[in-house]
Amino acid sequence: MNLIVPILLAFPSLQDAPIAPAQDPPTLEITLQDALRLGTAYSLALQASEAIEDSARYERDARWARFDWKLRVEGSLTDAQHEGSSELSGAPILDQQDQGLTMSLTRPTTAGPTFEVIYNSEETTTNNSFAYLPHSTTGTLTLGITQSLLAGRGRDYVTSMQFQGENDLAFQSESVRAVRRALVEQVLQAYWSLVSAQGAMESADMGVEYAEEFLKLAQDRYAAGVGLELDILQAQTEVAVRTQTRTQLHIGRMYAEDTLRQFLYTTNSPRAWSEELIAVDELPEFDSEPALPSWEESYLDVRRISPEIRQQELKLSTANRLLHVAESDEQSRLDFQLRISTRGFEKSAFDAWEESIAAEYPSLTAAIRWDLPLSGAEPRARARKTRAEVRNAQLELDSAERKLTSNLRVVMRALELQHLAFKSAESSQELATRQHKIELARYREGRSTAMRVLAAQQVLLEARASMLEARATHVIARGQLEVLLGQHDR
Repeated sequence: MNLIVPILLAFPSLQDAPIAPAQDPPTLEITLQDALRLGTAYSLALQASEAIEDSARYERDARWARFDWKLRVEGSLTDAQHEGSSELSGAPILDQQDQGLTMSLTRPTTAGPTFEVIYNSEETTTNNSFAYLPHSTTGTLTLGITQSLLAGRGRDYVTSMQFQGENDLAFQSESVRAVRRALVEQVLQAYWSLVSAQGAMESADMGVEYAEEFLKLAQDRYAAGVGLELDILQAQTEVAVRTQTRTQLHIGRMYAEDTLRQFLYTTNSPRAWSEELIAVDELPEFDSEPALPSWEESYLDVRRISPEIRQQELKLSTANRLLHVAESDEQSRLDFQLRISTRGFEKSAFDAWEESIAAEYPSLTAAIRWDLPLSGAEPRARARKTRAEVRNAQLELDSAERKLTSNLRVVMRALELQHLAFKSAESSQELATRQHKIELARYREGRSTAMRVLAAQQVLLEARASMLEARATHVIARGQLEVLLGQHDR
């Protein structure tokens, strides 16, 4: 016989290794204010909407920068030789070097006209004997203004892109507010759903406890010879059914935890997602007489601060401005240009500049340019397209107002009706509690049946569940009303 086996069996520590006790998962107690603070701080959707708002702000600034002064500098250098064609050419072989420099400052204005300041310098060196100077510089200073007389005239046309940029920025700002509102509403609903799930678990535990107590009572009566085996079977069945219900409610509580958890964490760490969340705030009690304004009175305040309504109004405003632009483009384009020029001719570039500034030899030029599309099909089509966009924007605004009215009425009705539902459930609970006590006492005396006792328990549990549901629905609706009234915008 192998001696190792009995030696190993002699050591209990080697036979049965101790099993480490299972550790309870970490818990995190959280209040509603904590949930709202973490939800708004860690929301990726809110951060993305704020990034889009920044992008719209920079685009707005870039469009207004169109009216800044613009500097343009051009330079040229030419070295040419060619044979003279006659005795009057100035030289048998003409040698000429030209250096050109043009600087211009241009600034379009929000009122419509475009101003420009241009200075052109041409420096020439030549061996032409007929040239006034072998080395000369011609400087020309020009002041000009261009104004549209038909299509494209007026501040509304000129600043249409800037107006659209301003509205786009305001639209994105309202979008940030809408995302924040939706986020707050989701956090409120998730938090109170978790509180409701916790209350449902407590009711389920109480239901199982009632069923187990009745099962023990039925077993004691059967052992004493005054009860029925059928009562025990009914009680055992009820324990199993209520245990199954408690399991389903536990699954619902876990789902409510994960729904709230997605707003609280920025990490996918398994440790963070394995924490058990406990909502510490309790469902608020109902007021005796809820003071609620009519939805007609609340609608004006809600509409005035609604981000969705404001967004649609901005879209309609932008569409109307673009329609003005499209209708202006349907006209022919007639531009008027006025230029005043002075010229200086000297040996050096500086002297030519001084002479042009002195304006000794001014010249005035007025010009008109007319641009007329023969068919006009493109501007007409664009105007029709823009009119369709205006109609669409108006319809979307009407739809948003209708949706806001519906949401407000649903919330106001929920606040009113859930109060009535709670009062009814509260009355049912009081009556069911009395009925349960009476039926239980009658059963102990042998004057009632197990089915009547269990039915009374079930009515009591259903009344408690109805009270809990009414309170949870009421507080969620109240949170939705607070969101509509803008109490969580900041």
